[in-house]
Amino acid sequence: MALSAPSRALALALSVLMPLTACTSAGGPQASSTAPAPQAAQPAAAKADGKETPAEQLAQGYDYPDAEAQVRVGGEALQRGDLTEARGRFEFAIREWPVLKSAWQGLAETAERQGDQDTADRARFFLARIGWIDQVHPLAAASAFRNLSEGKTTDQDVATPAYREQAARIVDFLDAADLANVEAANRAEPGENFVQRYGIYVAGIVGVVLVVSRFNTVLFGSSDSSSN
Repeated sequence: MALSAPSRALALALSVLMPLTACTSAGGPQASSTAPAPQAAQPAAAKADGKETPAEQLAQGYDYPDAEAQVRVGGEALQRGDLTEARGRFEFAIREWPVLKSAWQGLAETAERQGDQDTADRARFFLARIGWIDQVHPLAAASAFRNLSEGKTTDQDVATPAYREQAARIVDFLDAADLANVEAANRAEPGENFVQRYGIYVAGIVGVVLVVSRFNTVLFGSSDSSSN
C-alpha cells in the first residue's frame, strides 16, 4: 500500500533519528539497533554481502555482481597463500562496491599477513563503520563520510590522504545509492506530483541537520568547530 507524502516524511525522519539515538546512547558505532531503517543506504535489492543482486547497476558504474566475484577469487587466492593476487582482488572489489563488508574483511586479513598494518587498520576502520551504514538514511551517512573526506575530524590518525580518498569514494557511492532508491520509488508510485515525490527529502534534510553533528562525533570524532 502506497504511503502518503506526510507518512513517508515521518518514516524518513524516524529512519534518521532512531538509529542515531540508539548508537549514541550505547556508546558508539559498534552498538546495534533493533529498529532497521525503512530505506537502507544500499539500493533496496542489494542485501549485505551478496545474498541478492541489485535489480540494476548504478549509473555511476558500480558493479555489485563483479565485486562479489572478485571477493570469491580473492578468497581462493588467500587460501592458497597468493597474497598479492588476493589483495588485488579485494581492492578491486572495494572500488566496484565500496560498502561490501567481505571485501574489506578480506583486505584486512591479507594486509595483516603481508605485514602492512597501516592498510589492515584502515580496512578494519571502514569495515566497522560500513557495518553501521545500513541503519541510517544514506544522506546522513554520506554527510558523516563527507566530513571525513574533508579532514574534519578530531582524530588526526584518520585524516590522512588514504582515509580521506576512501571516504570520498563512499560518499559518491552513497549519493548514487540514494538516487537509485529515489528512482525505484518513483517507478513504484507513478502519478505522484512533484511535492508528493520529493517532499520526503525536505523531512530528510531537516532530520540530517538536526542529528548529523552528533552522528559525526559518534563515528569519526568529527568537529565542525575547527572550520570556524
